[in-house]
Amino acid sequence: MVRAMCRMSNERLTKRVFETRVQGKNKQGRPRVRWVDEIRREVEKKGLSWESARGLTQNRKAWRQQCQT
Repeated sequence: MVRAMCRMSNERLTKRVFETRVQGKNKQGRPRVRWVDEIRREVEKKGLSWESARGLTQNRKAWRQQCQT
């Protein structure tokens, strides 16, 4: 799913929502964990930066190889 989102054109609503940061105050208490935060955490566990992982999405073979390790 991440690969599909990263490869979308920047005009697609789905991609804009995926990359948007909401402005304003948060509710009191522990911050909610967003889906993209979990993906970033998993990418970092693999020893990659978010930018390099997004670059891998353009190469299906490399992406699959990285996901399987």
